[in-house]
Amino acid sequence: MVVGVICAAIYNGIIITCDALGIHYLVALVIGFLVLAPVGYALHSLYTFQRDLEHMRFLRYASGMLAAFPINLALMVLLVSGIKLSVPAAT
Repeated sequence: MVVGVICAAIYNGIIITCDALGIHYLVALVIGFLVLAPVGYALHSLYTFQRDLEHMRFLRYASGMLAAFPINLALMVLLVSGIKLSVPAAT
């Protein structure tokens, strides 16, 4: 739970900060992924599972995150562009 809360805070912070800086939410989602994939992997490996960092494990972790990316993208498009929620509210 600790790692999940940390990752959620980092991700939300990135998306909301990008929005405040005028960066489109689609670009912010990519930035969030690029930052959170290695950070989330490192936190889960070292804290949650107490395992060494390994390249192949990171690729597996990142591919799992990448598989969920289209769902996140579709929800943001629906909520922000479709329903016209603000980016912070949609996030």
